[in-house]
Amino acid sequence: MAFSRILLPTDFSEFSLAACSPAIELARAFDGRIDLLFVLEDLPPVPIATFEHLPFGTTERFYEESRGRAAETMEETVLARIPEAVRGESHILRGPAAHTIVQAARDFGTDLIVVSTHGRSGLKNALLGSVTERIVRTAPCPVLTVRGE
Repeated sequence: MAFSRILLPTDFSEFSLAACSPAIELARAFDGRIDLLFVLEDLPPVPIATFEHLPFGTTERFYEESRGRAAETMEETVLARIPEAVRGESHILRGPAAHTIVQAARDFGTDLIVVSTHGRSGLKNALLGSVTERIVRTAPCPVLTVRGE
């Protein structure tokens, strides 16, 4: 089995970026490329009364500003951590993290997902069910999990 297209989901935390090194090693070994993916998660549903005082379009502006910050951080991350020889594409998608990552793997023709066991939320994920666990259970390709430091 060759891993020519590797998907590396990240939330830019040090925990999630622990998966960079193994992804790079595998990409080099298989002459592959790494696609970096950041998912903008949807805001949790709240009662409509909560937004009565907010101007129309505030939520979409929030997503656009978040997308802009994510794009800047992604560019910095790619340049600092992923060697040019193994760089694939960078993607920013919106939706529930695990579902969006798995769907991206399908859409991109990913051969392998390399993901950290924990991201930004740390213990919260251990108690509530981790994104990584859902990826492992539903991914269309092999998943390598890497313990975050």
